[in-house]
Amino acid sequence: MLKRASLVMLALLLPLALVGCECLWAWAELNVNRNVPAARWEFLPAKDIYICAGESALLRWAAAERLTEARLTPGIGEVPPRGEMVVSPLYTTSYTLTAEGADCRASSTATVHVVQPGETIYLSADEIYDSATGSYYWRVEPKEQLFSPNVFVNSLQAERRTDEVGPWTVSKMDPNGRVHEVIVPQDRPASPSEPFSILGTWRLFPAKQYQGTATFILRVECRS
Repeated sequence: MLKRASLVMLALLLPLALVGCECLWAWAELNVNRNVPAARWEFLPAKDIYICAGESALLRWAAAERLTEARLTPGIGEVPPRGEMVVSPLYTTSYTLTAEGADCRASSTATVHVVQPGETIYLSADEIYDSATGSYYWRVEPKEQLFSPNVFVNSLQAERRTDEVGPWTVSKMDPNGRVHEVIVPQDRPASPSEPFSILGTWRLFPAKQYQGTATFILRVECRS
């Protein structure tokens, strides 16, 4: 049985590779819920999104006016220079849009990842200084424009650092406000008491203070 469909909006980006072209612009818009008001849409130069089996992605693209012919691969063929198309890949697929004009050519590739059980995703958190306490913590908010809400975390591990000693404390808040806490040892994965969606706000606290980006290795699966 297919999971409840969730639509992810994805626009192919132009350009990545150019031959004799000038003044081409690129943009992308993504959202896991087609019915979310336009005011909440976010424009991002994203190249990868993650969906679950049975969900669909909307590929949206826009080429400069001087590019008059376009082709979308694999297996789709000729398309208008500006347009959109819903795809439901059975496995991870990279879609490449190639557009041409009289004197130039541009191409771009975007990947729709169909999450498999136990797949690995890397989550990098930005360092934040808390002036009230004089300490640092790390925070990241995976964008709903990049991940299906049905992508769940079943284990996580801190990427080993030579100056790191002891575990991390992970406090993750779901979009609905529910909080999950996990103690993550340095040398092995840790599993939450129950899998939780990757979406939400992650706050991470190290056993000793250091500065920089904190990276975590997540094992994910799909749940309806």
